[in-house]
Amino acid sequence: MNGQAHLAEIAQNLERLAEALYGLPRDAIEVPIREINDALRDLGDGDVEQLLQQMRQTGLVQILLAGDVIRLNAAGKLAHSSRCTSELVLGEQFIGSKYRNSVVHIIVRNELGDESGGTGFFVSEPENRIVTAGHIFDGHRLVRIEDISGNIVADGEVDIQIAGGRLDLATIRCDQPAGVTPFRIAWGDNTVSELERILIFGYPPFAGHNVALVSASTQIIALAPLTGEPGKHSLIVPRLAAPGCSGGPVVNKAGLVVGVVSRDNILERAHPPQFTTYISATPASYLQELPGIRDL
Repeated sequence: MNGQAHLAEIAQNLERLAEALYGLPRDAIEVPIREINDALRDLGDGDVEQLLQQMRQTGLVQILLAGDVIRLNAAGKLAHSSRCTSELVLGEQFIGSKYRNSVVHIIVRNELGDESGGTGFFVSEPENRIVTAGHIFDGHRLVRIEDISGNIVADGEVDIQIAGGRLDLATIRCDQPAGVTPFRIAWGDNTVSELERILIFGYPPFAGHNVALVSASTQIIALAPLTGEPGKHSLIVPRLAAPGCSGGPVVNKAGLVVGVVSRDNILERAHPPQFTTYISATPASYLQELPGIRDL
């Protein structure tokens, strides 16, 4: 069994365990381990114990000193209801393997015939939509969209919606290929905080067809006011993402998209003189302002 298949099997068992613990209509605070072992008898007591320890290390359950009782908690219940138990327990490696097929390479051409690339990603809501950054279409027209293997997913004959103002967001209507696990958006306010660990996906600068999907593990540096959009902010992240990553997803530890990679920005400090280049990302929750995205 290869690494991705092994991770997928562990994830499936974790979800079964989370359902046994938190999915039943009961008000229990504590559950005997023997009850869980009985519910997951096909896994064996040792495997269940190992999965429980992984959940405990992530803070999704507590195991009492006696070792025969599991104490349930709000974090585990929230993870189960949000369908992100596996992401929280298995971390970035699992998130990368689960969602990488959802990230696409967007190729555009300007009026001089020069091509450049950006990144986009399929989302679960709305269905059959790719989310990307609006600025990659500035003075360009869409040529094609390719999947992680370089197969053409769509060409220029697609419906594109670009957000107004400075939101730098766009969506492309596109049928979702088989085998893709679309990203889920972290809707609502206060979905991200400073110093939060994140994972950024994208395709480095366009160079013929020698393009590969990369991911960068980093953190949110700060939340900054979004110029021209009163009451809104952008996410500031280290400049680990290359220009071709514009439009790529910024993903939190639960596997939810909290932002969309936007433009380079230069922060100038007068005393002492200093120039810092950083990447900004538009909060993904602002997607709800595009027509047809989400009626909150």
